Amino acid sequence: MRKLYFQVAGSLIKINFHKAQSSHREKIFRKMMQTHFNRFITQRGKKQPDYTINFTEQNNFELLKKSDRTKHFMNIAEYLPHNTLTSYYHISISQFQFILRNVIQILLTENNGFILHASACVIDGKASLFTGFSGAGKSTVIKLLKTKYPALADDTVIIQKKGETFSLYQIPIAEKEWWIEKGPTKYPLEKVFFLRQADVFRTDSMKDKDKILKDMLKQFWTNDTMYVKKQMQTVFAFVSHFHNFYTLSFRKEKRGLIKLLRGD
Repeated sequence: MRKLYFQVAGSLIKINFHKAQSSHREKIFRKMMQTHFNRFITQRGKKQPDYTINFTEQNNFELLKKSDRTKHFMNIAEYLPHNTLTSYYHISISQFQFILRNVIQILLTENNGFILHASACVIDGKASLFTGFSGAGKSTVIKLLKTKYPALADDTVIIQKKGETFSLYQIPIAEKEWWIEKGPTKYPLEKVFFLRQADVFRTDSMKDKDKILKDMLKQFWTNDTMYVKKQMQTVFAFVSHFHNFYTLSFRKEKRGLIKLLRGD
């Protein structure tokens, strides 16, 4: 049985590849995962896995049909006790990303984290995060900044609390911008900007915690109500204990935006 280990937001995910009748199928699937998630693959070391995914061959497919029989659904995973699931070699990479996102949600719920709709970049070794409503400019900002400040994400980030500090991690899920390099690095979170498109370049400190919380909850993301309560506790703690929140007013002009964030 072959194994891979993924490092995501400080958690270790073990993937077991059980022997298939067709070794070629197993080999292709494993290579596909190594190609798509190469930067998140790590060595186990001394740490015990936080979650285990077993891949097996399934020859008899279980199909679910809607009552009108116009849509059919195929099982892609079975969730088991003790942070374990079983999936199958016939699934696609997109289906695996859906499974992986669910696993990450489980681990974040257990480890004071949450997923936020935001883009981000690295400034002086720390993460600056840009969020706002759809169309506010999350992707635009990192495109304007990318020659000066490396992009970390264009749509989705992980925020995790440890003690009284907060860190940003990248999520190993495909986003709109293919050129962003991703990996398991932990980035200290320096600033959070709520974007406003305008004719000027300006940042304003946000002090109204009720307003910040309201805006943050609009960008907070989870795909299952069972995770909401615990993860929202971390969102509340984030707004309460993190203080570098700003509005960022900007227009689509590279030099002015870089100058503003550089503090010139």
